[in-house]
Amino acid sequence: MLHQIGDHGRLVRCIRSSLAIALIPKSEANRQQKMDDPVKIVVGKDKMSAYLTVRQNGSQDSLSAKDLKDGLQKVGIVFGIDHQVLEEIVEQKKWNETIQVATGKPVVRGEDGCVEYYFQTEGEGKPRIGDNGRADYHNLTLVDNVVVDQVLAKEFPPSGGVPGTDVFGKPIAPVKGRPQKLYAGKNTRYSDKSKTVLVSCVNGHVKLRHGGLVEVDTVFKVDHDVDFGTGDIVVNGDLQIHGDVKTGFKVQASGDIEIRGVVEDAEVTAGGDVIVKGGFVGQGKGIIKAGASVSLRFVHNQKVTAESDIEVGSEAIQADLIAGNSILINQGKSVLIGGCARAGKSITVDYVGNEQYAKTVVIVGDQEELEKELCRIEKELRENERDLARVRAKLAELRSIKRSKRWRPELQYVFRALGKLKDEIPFKSHRLEARREEIRAKFESIRNDAFVRVTRKIYPGVHFRVAGTSKKFEREWEGGVFRVLKGELVGLLDS
Repeated sequence: MLHQIGDHGRLVRCIRSSLAIALIPKSEANRQQKMDDPVKIVVGKDKMSAYLTVRQNGSQDSLSAKDLKDGLQKVGIVFGIDHQVLEEIVEQKKWNETIQVATGKPVVRGEDGCVEYYFQTEGEGKPRIGDNGRADYHNLTLVDNVVVDQVLAKEFPPSGGVPGTDVFGKPIAPVKGRPQKLYAGKNTRYSDKSKTVLVSCVNGHVKLRHGGLVEVDTVFKVDHDVDFGTGDIVVNGDLQIHGDVKTGFKVQASGDIEIRGVVEDAEVTAGGDVIVKGGFVGQGKGIIKAGASVSLRFVHNQKVTAESDIEVGSEAIQADLIAGNSILINQGKSVLIGGCARAGKSITVDYVGNEQYAKTVVIVGDQEELEKELCRIEKELRENERDLARVRAKLAELRSIKRSKRWRPELQYVFRALGKLKDEIPFKSHRLEARREEIRAKFESIRNDAFVRVTRKIYPGVHFRVAGTSKKFEREWEGGVFRVLKGELVGLLDS
């Protein structure tokens, strides 16, 4: 077609007009373009690429890079044109080659949303490796403890992505990332209106349940022994152990602890009660400490302390028992043999000591600490009295100097300081005297309330001390209630 046109300008115009094609699929464009067209343009199906072919038919030598660009723009291709490639086609005479000359900008898919958890979310606890390369099987980080209002997790939204542009300059909407939802489970709440921050409602331990549900439990359950498989257990809230606590391990809870097996030479510490369904036995290296009461079936050769009561089912043998309130051993023929039992108000048991005269110490209403405090108060009161006398004497001396010519202005500061001390010392002594009266009243209350009740028998080798008054048993005694009356420890028949 082009070789029939003689005029050069007409030739170029004809070539330019032949550049335009319909926006049709690549295969159809190839079929519908005439074979004698000097330039063929093909657009990819996704409109993200455009290809140009200059046929070698005698007319191509008159084309310029601008002619090719104008031809692209005439069919609507305006974005991503590679001008350098167009120059190379003309300069290097790349005829009969199909070359990509325009590229669209692809969309950038948005990033998916995520939930960031601030606790261990999967797997059993693993031992920590120390600097010496040894595994610490006591610290397995099995429990994630949390407190009220502690942040447990945060939800971060997906991003919207970046839009793209096809070769025709039309924008392509991006694909937004997928959201990940933060789910509030038991004892948790959202702290913001958009429900993207999750906090704990209670003190406890946090877990991620199936389906992404975050829960905080106030009771942590161990379904087996506490040993090398669990490591030491430390929890906020209550703790239930459906097995034994093995030698060398520690369990601690801010609330109550229930142990359905036996405690060996281990350490058990609770802010509340401790209940041991089995016993407490070992080589004397174990201890149970409770912020409230302790209940256990029996105790052999171990130490138990409770702020309130200690209740032993059948026997306490060579044990060290310390209760702020009372000790009760009351199942079957209950016995207290060897060791030392201390209680703030009372101790009740069937038998104390044994036929082998095991040394057994029973202390109720121990006044030792109060007596020490009373001694400190009495000493401080005497010192205050001496100090007050010295201050008054010095003030009298300064008053005498003030009336004479020996007075100097700098003595005024000393005079004021001594005057202040003269007022403070009596006030301090007054507070000490009030505390002294409180202690004396407490002594009287202890003497009236403290008792030891033995329902069956006391053996030789037993030593009672009740409200500061002692009694050693050198022969067998029948049971009774032992109290301090008129300064003496006497046994009364149990009514």
